[in-house]
Amino acid sequence: MSKETELVRNKAKELLDNDEVELVLGYKEGTYACRTTPLFADTVEKTENLLWNPFCVNNLPKLLTKKEDHDEDKIAVFVKGCDSRAVVRLLQDNQIKREELKVIGLPCAGNIDINKIKGKIDITTITEAKVTDSEVIVKTESGSENFSREEALLSRCLDCSFPNPVIADNVIGDEVNELPQDKDRDKEVAELAEKSAEKKDEFWGEHFDRCIRCYACRNVCPACTCRDCVFDRDERSTWLAKGKSLSDNEAFHITRTFHVAGRCIDCGECERVCPVGLPIQKLNRKVTLDMDELFGINEVATNEEEIDNPPPLGTFLTEDPEEFM
Repeated sequence: MSKETELVRNKAKELLDNDEVELVLGYKEGTYACRTTPLFADTVEKTENLLWNPFCVNNLPKLLTKKEDHDEDKIAVFVKGCDSRAVVRLLQDNQIKREELKVIGLPCAGNIDINKIKGKIDITTITEAKVTDSEVIVKTESGSENFSREEALLSRCLDCSFPNPVIADNVIGDEVNELPQDKDRDKEVAELAEKSAEKKDEFWGEHFDRCIRCYACRNVCPACTCRDCVFDRDERSTWLAKGKSLSDNEAFHITRTFHVAGRCIDCGECERVCPVGLPIQKLNRKVTLDMDELFGINEVATNEEEIDNPPPLGTFLTEDPEEFM
């Protein structure tokens, strides 16, 4: 058992033993050691299954919006840096209550993308892994393999600006120093934006045509919390047909992008769960950069002080730009 996992289990036991919370939301091992799944621990015995490692990819705070599925008065949730921004987003959107939440921060140097490494090693033999600011070390039953960060980490982790939690009642583990920026996503977005309308239409058309409209991107997004989603309604009262077509797929993605404009926390969960690998974050990032240009908001959900400040498209100021009028 790693030191980090031991710390996580001990903290969860302490919170439950002291009646500080009634439920702990964390991670447990999945099918293999390299796969993890959320764990709802409501007893000290269940905390023995908790763990923390570079394979803990799920953004757990989104599960807090399913309050109707549990009736605990206070819940503890373990969060990475990107997850902690989801907590700020949900608090700002009045989806959860701060007094009902205990946030336990976990500094994170990056999550491993098993889809990147599974062609190079047998992922079923992985026993543990470690991520540093320069490499990724994966141990297996027969030895170990070293990868560069770019070769092994999720795309969202290659230009992470928030390796440490931005909101937390307690932090477990050592703070992560500034991570290397292994890619320049904003440059990629700018290059795409500079293409002609025809080239952009071709680029997005090829991607959106592959979309199967499973709504995984919507379901996992901490900014998508509508109780009654327009895309779930009967065809007579929605903008989209239930069948798959390029025009309807485009309408879905563009509508969702504008819905989260100024509220996207850049967690990258939408891309991670997409079964056909759509570059959804390119679209979200373009709108984020536009929002920064229009309203000067830069990154959102970066500290607890933002909770009482509504997002720009959720309110208005008399000095807001209105060149379009």
